[in-house]
Amino acid sequence: MVSVSSRRKFIFICTIGLLFVAGLKLQFFEAKFDIFIPGVQPQKTWEYVSDISHLKTLNPSVLDVQITSENGNYAHWEYSAVITEEMSHLPLLTNTNYVDFVVRPEIGKHLLASKYKTCFFYDRLCLRSRSRMYFTDEKKGTKVEEFIDYECPSFFQWFCDWELSTQRQKYLENLKKQMANL
Repeated sequence: MVSVSSRRKFIFICTIGLLFVAGLKLQFFEAKFDIFIPGVQPQKTWEYVSDISHLKTLNPSVLDVQITSENGNYAHWEYSAVITEEMSHLPLLTNTNYVDFVVRPEIGKHLLASKYKTCFFYDRLCLRSRSRMYFTDEKKGTKVEEFIDYECPSFFQWFCDWELSTQRQKYLENLKKQMANL
């Protein structure tokens, strides 16, 4: 016969195990970032951001960028890259991003879309994200809006959000500075 104490221990261990597994379940979350850049046309801002050679200037956590393929023209340009970067809040931890970009003008705005596969620990843990960055004309300047869907373990959502927010805010601030200097 199983004692009440053993049964409680078993239920406790199972509950902790289920909570642990549920906390590691990958989920998608959404984020939005925007900034206004005065005195610069959307096309110029879009062209600057779409040129991956500027990525290290915009995002100082980027360590290396390698273009792996590209094709298309000004109306619809696609390229892929491998980007190595360090985490803003854990700089000893690096990740490798496998990215596909789509660059194209749309009616009344310009688009830079991307699909990321961000991998840690020698590609053992990979997370997906999608971004749509729009550049629109607004009151003698450019409004930049970025919509991001990102995958993260539920338990670490607070950290993923913190990391994403820090990196994107720095990126947009650096973009505003660079556009002011052109």
